Amino acid sequence: MYRIQLPDAEDDLGTIIATLVTTQQASLLPPRYRPLIGMLALPSTSVDGQRHVMGTDLASIEAVLAAGGEVRLIPVRLPVAGEEAFELVLHTVLQCDGLLFSCSDVDPHLDGHENHAPLEGPWSLLDWWMMLMALVARETLTPLFGICRGAACLQVACGGTLRQQRPGNQIDQGCAHTGVMHSLDLDPERLALCVRGGNRIAPPDFLPSADQGEEVLCLHHYELDTLAPGFLAWGWTGGRTAACGYPGPLPWFALATLFHAEGRVGPGQLDCLSFYLFEMYMRACRAYAGSLRDGLKSTRLRDRILRWLYANPLAQRLLSEPPVSNTHTIASS
Repeated sequence: MYRIQLPDAEDDLGTIIATLVTTQQASLLPPRYRPLIGMLALPSTSVDGQRHVMGTDLASIEAVLAAGGEVRLIPVRLPVAGEEAFELVLHTVLQCDGLLFSCSDVDPHLDGHENHAPLEGPWSLLDWWMMLMALVARETLTPLFGICRGAACLQVACGGTLRQQRPGNQIDQGCAHTGVMHSLDLDPERLALCVRGGNRIAPPDFLPSADQGEEVLCLHHYELDTLAPGFLAWGWTGGRTAACGYPGPLPWFALATLFHAEGRVGPGQLDCLSFYLFEMYMRACRAYAGSLRDGLKSTRLRDRILRWLYANPLAQRLLSEPPVSNTHTIASS
């Protein structure tokens, strides 16, 4: 057993958290520790209304397992009576070594424009969870990897904006879609800055080359317009930003890709860029797990984080109206 020595209460909250997550106690982890990655799970109901299940993207689970992690499914739900939304999400985030958001499509109102064609149903509760979890992750410096819809929610949560839908990527509700392949223009030096987690993670063993001619799968209807403050673009498709990350100075690992890296990491897949992204993400999660980050669970720090959330305008807008529940309908087998 060991006792966590917290910094002085008068210290800036950000300084306290940064001190905790950069103080390594990796020797306390079991050998070959597999970080616990939180992934959101959506409720689903069969078309006959007889079966109720929670599910998430299988390719993302396989990518986490292949990279050396384990998955914890987090049910997307409305807060119950007497339950504080911020406290619910903060408690959930603090149980994980990292977060992975990977979903296709996005709520049409996230970019502030009302005149969208219909997208994939009322996803506002899922987006509410992802955006609030992203803000909590940024404050607690929890490693975060957002893919497709998850990337969009990460950017919007942190103050970025989206553009209207891109023609040609429309996915009709209830229909399968193979997506669109795009050539990715890559800046390896910018990517290297973003995967270092504010210089907390060991330098990568290798870097993807800008000359590799990566082909990436896109399923989204939208584009990143203005990046969230502090984020740096490192990948583009057709001259438009398709990937970005947080380069520092805080010791936070945060990546966002509109393309689907998770589909090329699991069994039988060995894509250089996708493997690299998940490898560096898992390194960040291990470093986070091996730090003094359990100090964030103290009553004193939890209260200070909650006060910060309630005072943060980016978080306050998520309480302006209650999130709408959503349930998938799945075909009976």
